[in-house]
Amino acid sequence: MSIELKTKKNQTKLNNLSLRPLIKTDCENVCRWMQSLYILQYSFVVSGKKTLPKDFSTSDYTLRYFDMLLSNDKRETFAIIFNNIHIGNIGLKEIDKKKLSAECFIEIGEANYRNRGLGTKAMKQILDLAFFEYNLEEILLDVLEFNLRAIMVYDRLGFIVIGFNGWHYDEYGQYWKVLRMKLKKEQWQSYN
Repeated sequence: MSIELKTKKNQTKLNNLSLRPLIKTDCENVCRWMQSLYILQYSFVVSGKKTLPKDFSTSDYTLRYFDMLLSNDKRETFAIIFNNIHIGNIGLKEIDKKKLSAECFIEIGEANYRNRGLGTKAMKQILDLAFFEYNLEEILLDVLEFNLRAIMVYDRLGFIVIGFNGWHYDEYGQYWKVLRMKLKKEQWQSYN
């Protein structure tokens, strides 16, 4: 299954971006990205020293993480494909069919494809999928307070900050706020 968003005139350079379900052969890429300092710094929320797994960012940890991406029944993970290259992952987690809500996440693992608008386009596709295919009513996400580029993207997509969701402990021993953002289906429909 591949998911395509209707393209707009100014998005012609991004037309070759699609989402497909994550598969076992994606393991090598995902494990390599999960050992990247950039991904660890911007994507993983660790509440404190004591909550950090002893083998965090090792190959054993990344294999367990990849297995969880494929096997967790409250999660749908997709590979972001650009020009036939797997550049990152995006998905929904903590899917709650009773509350009609989920959290979304994104990781652009390939450094050469960051800051090119591809993450924004992938976010639009996952939001369309969440609201119009899965019929969810709200999407939540957590973002670290220092990740200003991501916060600006989420804001442009219609997400609003609803508070903060604890603290993130980084590899330098510093704590950062984890901002909680929310997007309702009706906000997304008015955005489109």
